[in-house]
Amino acid sequence: MADEQDNLHRELEDATAARLGRLRTLPVDTSSLEAALRQQLPPRRQFGPLRIFRPLTAIAASIALVLAIAAAVLIGTSGGEVLASPTQMAQLHRDIVSNTLAVTKVNSIDEAGKVLSAQSGSQSPQLPDAPEAHVMACCMKSIRNKKMACVLLQSAGTPITMSVARSEDIKTPTCTAVTRNGEMYHVQATDGLNMVMTERAGRWVCLMSELPQDQLINLASRLRF
Repeated sequence: MADEQDNLHRELEDATAARLGRLRTLPVDTSSLEAALRQQLPPRRQFGPLRIFRPLTAIAASIALVLAIAAAVLIGTSGGEVLASPTQMAQLHRDIVSNTLAVTKVNSIDEAGKVLSAQSGSQSPQLPDAPEAHVMACCMKSIRNKKMACVLLQSAGTPITMSVARSEDIKTPTCTAVTRNGEMYHVQATDGLNMVMTERAGRWVCLMSELPQDQLINLASRLRF
């Protein structure tokens, strides 16, 4: 009787072991269980190098942006051409005519050139000769670190300012272009003053006065470089 029970027990164990062995080899799909758990659990925090590098990357990007802005400001303020603003040039003319701006009295272009060279050395642009105009005074003006030589002339009793700078230093404002004898002149009227600009021999020249634009163009065409 005991032998029969032992045999029955061994058969039961063998059958159970065989069934468990078959279950071990069957594939199990846990995707539904994983999705359900993700909906119930809070998002997992990231630690380690990735979490540390993210703020460092943001800081580096901010520094790069600041450096780019600083470089743009530096380029815009220190290098390249400076715009010859008509309003600024008109104020310069009035300051020179009214003696608000300190000027040196001279009697010729040569004398004005020597005075300006003594003041600014090689930074003073060479002045063109202006025939048929009486030379009265001169001064050196700096516009955003760009040197501009200014000479006060007089023609038919009307004051004229002649401003001269290197062509690469001054940018002519957008205005009407006029061609006279193969030369191009840019003309502008502002605040009751006429402004005639031209570029020759590597120099930018501006004549400003209450005289008509045609007379200023005629005077500009007679400048000798």
